[in-house]
This record gives sequence, C-alpha cells and structure tokens, in this order.
Amino acid sequence: MSKIGIVEVAGLKKPIQLQGINVVQVSDNSIGIAYGASNTNLTWGSSYVFVQFINPGNEVSQAFIKQQFYKWLSEGLTSVSVLVLNEYIPQITITDVGVRGNFNNGSIVAAADLNTACAANPNTAVGLDYSGSTIPPVGTYIYDPNKNGSGLPGPIDAGNYALAFNNQQFFITVNSSSLISAIEICPLLLDFVYNLQNLGAGPVSNGDLDSISFTIRANEPSPISYNQYYGVSGLDAQPPSFFACNLADNKQIYGSDNAMWPVGILNNATSNQVDFSSLDIAFGLALNDSNVADFNNAQLYISFDYNTAGAANASFQPFLFNFGQNPMFPASPGGGIPGFGDGTTEFSAGSNGSRFFDQFSDFVYFPPGNSLIGSASFTNGAYCFWDSIQGTVQFTQDSNCPI
Repeated sequence: MSKIGIVEVAGLKKPIQLQGINVVQVSDNSIGIAYGASNTNLTWGSSYVFVQFINPGNEVSQAFIKQQFYKWLSEGLTSVSVLVLNEYIPQITITDVGVRGNFNNGSIVAAADLNTACAANPNTAVGLDYSGSTIPPVGTYIYDPNKNGSGLPGPIDAGNYALAFNNQQFFITVNSSSLISAIEICPLLLDFVYNLQNLGAGPVSNGDLDSISFTIRANEPSPISYNQYYGVSGLDAQPPSFFACNLADNKQIYGSDNAMWPVGILNNATSNQVDFSSLDIAFGLALNDSNVADFNNAQLYISFDYNTAGAANASFQPFLFNFGQNPMFPASPGGGIPGFGDGTTEFSAGSNGSRFFDQFSDFVYFPPGNSLIGSASFTNGAYCFWDSIQGTVQFTQDSNCPI
C-alpha cells in the first residue's frame, strides 16, 4: 500500500502520496512536487502537486522549508503513523493544496471600486480553482500561473481587482490567502432582450420583436427525437436562408412548414405544444458595437429569472454549450432550457443528456429592432450563423429576413 502524508488546509486533511516523488521545488509561497523518474521539470498538470502557503514576515527561509519538507517525507516513508506536514513547518500558513485538474482561466487588473472594475480591461492572466462556467463563489482560490517560473504558480497579491471570466466581468476582493473574499457582478449591458414569455402559446407572426428562433437538428436526440416529441416530422427545422427569409415560402420563419425553435414549434407543433406564459426564459444579445447595426461578433445570453427578478435585476449568462455538461444550465429549473423539450438537459425522459449541445445547429434568426443602449437600428430581421461553443455570431447570411 502506498505511503501517504497529510497536509491540512482550511480544516481539511488532504492526503499526499509520498512514494514516487522525484522533484521538489520550493519558492517563497509554494512547494511543487513532481512524481516519476521522467518528470524533471515542474508543470501545472495531473502529475504534479502544489502546496500554496503564506510566510508572514518571511519568518522562515526557503532552505528551512525545504529541509523540513524532506524531513516530513523521509520520516513519513518509514513511520507507521500518517504524519502531518503542517506540524513540521508551523511557521507558515498553508492556503491550498492539490492537483490543478479542474481550473479555469481568467484575467485581472487592479480596480478601486465596482464602477472602475466594470469599465476596465483586465489583461493579466490568472487561474481559478473553479470548474464551473457562471460566477466563481467566494472562497475560490485565484492564482498567477507564471508567478514563480518553471511552471510553478503563485498567489495573487491581496487587493481589489476587475476579473474577466467566461464573457462576464466582476469586481473582486482577494484576501491574503489568495482567495476571493468578495465578488460583485458588473451590470450586463444588452442591446436586445427577447422575452419568450411574451410569445405565450402562439401563434407568432412576423413583426413580433421577441421572436428569436434557432435551427435545430430535428433527428436528435434518441430515442425520442425533436421531430417526434413535437410532432413536426416533414417540416423544416433547418431551412436555408433562401427559404427562411422568403415570406412567400411556407418554410419561412413564421410559415406553416417551419419547425425552428421556438417560433416554428409555437406555430406548428402537433404534440407537446409549448406555452411560454408561465415559463421564465429570455435571451439577450450584446452587439460588438451598440452604435453599429451589425450582428457579427455579437454575444448571445440566456436568463432564467428575467420576469421574476425584473429587467434591472435579472441574471444573464452566456448562451453556449459545454460538451458533456449535465445539467447544461445549473441556473435553469430543469437544467436545460424551459420550453425546449421537457426543460431538462436530456430533452425528454430516456435521452442522453451529454448530446444536448448537438441539438442546436448553425443558425439563429434575430427580429428587427433598435438597440436598448446605443444607436444601432435594424429595420429587417437577420439570419445569422452562430458558434454554440462560444455563444457568438460568426457572420450574417441574410440581413433582409422577414419583419
């Protein structure tokens, strides 16, 4: 059985494998441990463990810390008891330990207050000990991946910062243990909000300013496909623009042969008809430039509390899909999208939730309208290609779609 030692952090006892350690590197705020004969350099990855600490007043030297670490290691390999590293170096405070297998990237810049943070342009890369995609919780470890060179990360100096993470911006406070101790979300400035609750149970006709609509891979998922669930077999859930934007064609956005979601479903579903009147679901769109009528590079967002919280307090997150994530949207009541199938990531009972990301295909229709915050104005709807991994519009295929 492998010999282990214990490192205590924040009241938790974390085991560290003692056998197979090949490299130990000590800096003024961390210990890097590499395993295996082939590991001669430290890199932030699954074959390495990092112990982060603070050394108040530099009370003890790096040489002393390394000496005590090796004493803990050598005695731990022969002891019948499990030894605790903290007891060998009580002068330091260990703040974090473990393998950074699940981390996210962000960027920061110093900021005095919320307004400054929200207007800032964070440009210093950081890592976050957080595997989610929404709001890093208070207590998240935040670190500089390059602080000590040789792939050995280090803590962030205590202070206030603007944090850019996953297409959102925050005002954060970092404490002396390099943990986020406070976080505020910057208000999201959206050019358009498409409130599906206003669509009710349909039907929806051209000219409706909430009638955003997405093309769908109608044969997904299994065993019950989108076509089967809504009873729209034979209709077109992925019409090309020359049909979708032609008011004389029945496959157009509002036409009788259209099965896009949600407009085509509201108009033409023969089973599991949707009524958005009691569902809280809204999409938001932030243009690349609020004063230019161009959907290219716009960012899509989704909200699950727009109607209950009110427009000023609603929470929006980027509308994008992470492969295999389930639930896809933890903030959603069912984990999926209300009004899309049964609202779960599985779409319907018995389906494989890991395929949810594959159901939305390439195009989205935006109705006409005026920017809520700028001078951009669209007199016609637009049929656009969007990237569901990034949640961004890549290009506009037809800027003269039905109004």
